[in-house]
Amino acid sequence: MRDNRLLPETGVFRAVPRSVALGGITLNHVVTTTASNGFLVHIPLAGRADVRCGGDAVTSDPATAVVIDPAEHHDMTWAGGTPQLIVGLDRGRMESHLGRALGRRPVRPLRFALGMDLNSTAVRSWLGAVALLVHEVTGAEPLTVEDVAEAVGVAVRALQDGFRRHADTTPMSYLRDVRLRRVRAELTAAEPGTVTVTDVAVRWGFLHAGRFSVLYREQFGETPSTTLRG
Repeated sequence: MRDNRLLPETGVFRAVPRSVALGGITLNHVVTTTASNGFLVHIPLAGRADVRCGGDAVTSDPATAVVIDPAEHHDMTWAGGTPQLIVGLDRGRMESHLGRALGRRPVRPLRFALGMDLNSTAVRSWLGAVALLVHEVTGAEPLTVEDVAEAVGVAVRALQDGFRRHADTTPMSYLRDVRLRRVRAELTAAEPGTVTVTDVAVRWGFLHAGRFSVLYREQFGETPSTTLRG
């Protein structure tokens, strides 16, 4: 059950949802009005909100996000002018990932504290990954063979044939290999502790961590984390 209100009480509630789903993660800008099988991280971009979930209460602002479990009763009172970035995290996928990290199935359902300090080191790193993901999925359209062919002024078939003759590959495979080499170059040059594999991978357009790791290992014979450690 949710009770979302604007302050003052006579204000008109207006939601402008923009959302995208990707690999178990949904990004919702401003407000989400649909049920979620997971957790909702509300990140205020301005203003404040008084949030109660279960038995906890937090005042959320640009320095404090909240992690909502939709299975719990929650009540949110938002001040006017409180745009939100809302990140949805699939519960099943998170618990499976936790199980793999622990080497065993979790004995209890996954729970998070309601408040999230956005200035903590760990959270700032996570926010960086979220920001890159938002940029990737909202700021540019995926590059296609047709885009490349149009840019160089040739037909798609001619472009594909040229790559097969001269590079023994396809245009998209060639582009993927270039991006992988750029990732490797950044990981190799990085100072320890200054970047994460996820940061660099997302920056070069690899949004699926598992698939990226497989591609990287096939290309270079080692994991990206091994490269980063030097």
